[in-house]
Amino acid sequence: MKLIVNVMQLLIISALLYPVAYWWETDQITQRCEALTTGMTQDEVSVLTDSFLYNRQIIPQEDNHHWHWQLVSRTSFSGFHCALHGRGNRLAEAHIEENATH
Repeated sequence: MKLIVNVMQLLIISALLYPVAYWWETDQITQRCEALTTGMTQDEVSVLTDSFLYNRQIIPQEDNHHWHWQLVSRTSFSGFHCALHGRGNRLAEAHIEENATH
């Protein structure tokens, strides 16, 4: 019985903290994404995203002149992420995407 009470307490606390964690993390990703500007070098982008504590995914491309990265939220079930697209050594575009498949 005590185990059931402890599990229920954990579930209630998690349900209360999740919205705060979701809001904080998606806000941080949005701010970081907005701070990235077109024309930044890949090294500058890497420094900004490396200092960020979230999951940076490098999406492999057949063409070595184009690169795609994502700053992915770990708390979002909807696939909230900042998509980064670059050409050569420069950032071409950074924008927020929210979809179920990333």
